[in-house]
Amino acid sequence: MLDLRLLWTHTAFLKTRGLPGSVVTDLAGAGNAPQAALPADKGTLMLGYARGGLRLDLMQRYYGPLRQNANPTLIYAPSTGRLPAWWHTDLNIAQTMGKDGWLTVFLNVSNLFDAQPDIFQVPGYTGSPGMNYPVLPYEDLIGRYFTLGVRIRMD
Repeated sequence: MLDLRLLWTHTAFLKTRGLPGSVVTDLAGAGNAPQAALPADKGTLMLGYARGGLRLDLMQRYYGPLRQNANPTLIYAPSTGRLPAWWHTDLNIAQTMGKDGWLTVFLNVSNLFDAQPDIFQVPGYTGSPGMNYPVLPYEDLIGRYFTLGVRIRMD
């Protein structure tokens, strides 16, 4: 059996004004603060295959490129003004065993291709070294890692 699922989100705009008379900012497609990074496009592709007791699952996540800041009046050097798109792949392999499938052994590989995060320093934190780790919240800091486990079903 083959499963395929695609989820996609597009945020055309997310305009806000912090104070009366201040600049209108558009957070869609911008990284204003580490916890407020909002790619205009995000997607997840899930592919699953099952045959007998074997199950393979692949999940590919996509986060679109970002402007360095939501404020349109700020100008950055060309090499630092945009962050590239982020791709993240996970793989899970599971084998169900035992009478009535009560036992499942699985191996999960997170960040299969060991994608490294891009440097993203929020301008408000540049005067406070160590205040935040300079990457986006959805980018993987750990790198590729493996999880091996056993799942027992008790009915």
